[in-house]
Amino acid sequence: MAKIGIYIPDDMVDEIEKWRAKMNFSRIFVEAFERAVLESADEDRVTKKELRVAVQRMKKAMGRDAEQGRKDGVELGRHWALELAPRDKLRAVASGRSQPDDLERFVGADYDRAPPGDMAYLNDRFPHHGHNVQDWEAYNSGRNEGFVEGATQVWNRLAPAFEP
Repeated sequence: MAKIGIYIPDDMVDEIEKWRAKMNFSRIFVEAFERAVLESADEDRVTKKELRVAVQRMKKAMGRDAEQGRKDGVELGRHWALELAPRDKLRAVASGRSQPDDLERFVGADYDRAPPGDMAYLNDRFPHHGHNVQDWEAYNSGRNEGFVEGATQVWNRLAPAFEP
């Protein structure tokens, strides 16, 4: 058997020495240690279960929000391509040369120059924007992907008109 040392408070030394001949301190320590490990393991199991539930909830929200973002992005990309996009910028998006990591900054100038009706279009078409979204990172990522998808769909139909 291995031997280890433990520290005890000074005021307990006399009491421990009094019981030393009648008690097996090694067995007492091992039993107390095993109980502490089991209690800790029980806490870890509960924590793991809670973590698993939280991860499932978050992944569900992520998937839902990413899909909603993608749908919104496709519509926004089509609208932008048909109503506002300059030809060179649209071609750059459709060819993959320009990816809108920050969609607001990417298309913001186009919407800033747009007639007031286009901003109303955005507000009317995306009334849930800001509501029921739990994972904005997933939503924005999906929206960016959808935007490129929608804009590319339009460019693929428009491109032949610009070929020599």
